[in-house]
Amino acid sequence: FFLFSFLGWILEFLYRTLRYGKLINPGFNRGPYVPLYGLAAAFLTMTYSLISGYSLYPRALVYLIITTAMELLTGWLLLVLFNKRYWDYRKNFRNFKGLICPSFSLAWVACCFFFELLLYPLSMEIEGAMPLYAVRIMNVFFLLILTTDFAFSSGLVQLGRTMIRTYAPAISDRIEPAIMQLEEMLTVKNALQLAPRRILDIINTMPNAKQLARQYRKQARELRGRFNRYDSADFINYLFNRKQQ
Repeated sequence: FFLFSFLGWILEFLYRTLRYGKLINPGFNRGPYVPLYGLAAAFLTMTYSLISGYSLYPRALVYLIITTAMELLTGWLLLVLFNKRYWDYRKNFRNFKGLICPSFSLAWVACCFFFELLLYPLSMEIEGAMPLYAVRIMNVFFLLILTTDFAFSSGLVQLGRTMIRTYAPAISDRIEPAIMQLEEMLTVKNALQLAPRRILDIINTMPNAKQLARQYRKQARELRGRFNRYDSADFINYLFNRKQQ
C-alpha cells in the first residue's frame, strides 16, 4: 500500500509537472504519497489473484470497471467533503462531471497490466527479501506518518483547535459544578460506608452495659428475696447494718 502510494505520487508529480511546466504536489496530503494508488494496488492484488487464469479481454474489462469506479468514488468524496477537484476532466471527451473520462479510464487499464506484469512481481520479491519484523515496523511507521499527515492536511487539527477555543469556556463552566457535585456525592458515599463500621463499634461496646443491667437485676432479686424472708423491722435493721458495714 505505502510503496504504491509513493510510486503513484511520483507518477502524478511527473505528469503534472511536465504538463503545466511547474512543480505541483499532486496529492491531497502534504507528503509524497497518493493513498488512492495504494488502495488501487491493494484491490488489484486481490483481483489479480481471482482473475489471473482469464484471458486478456476479461481481465481488461475487470480492470476498467475497478479503476473507473474507484476514480469516480474518490473524486466525488473529495469534492463533497473538501470542495476540491484534484483532477478535472471537464475538457476531455465524454467525461462524467469532470471526474472520469474514457481516455483516462483506458490509460488506467494499461497501468493495471503494467502493474500485473512488472510492479506486482517486483514488489513481491522486495517484500519476500525483507524480514517479517522489518515489514511490520515499516507498516506501523508509515501508517503513523500517513495518519498524522491526513489529520493536518484535511484540517481536522485546525478544526479541533477551533472547537476547543470556542467551547472550552462553556464546557469548563459546566464541568466545575459537576465536579463539585461529584465530590459531595463521594463524601456522602464515604459517610455511608463508614456508618456500618461505627454501628459495629457501638455494638461491640454494648456488652458492658448488658452486664451492668444483669448485675442490677440480680441485686434486685436478692433484695426481694430478703424482703420476703424478713419482716419490715428486721429488713430495715438489715439495711442499716449493711450501710454501717
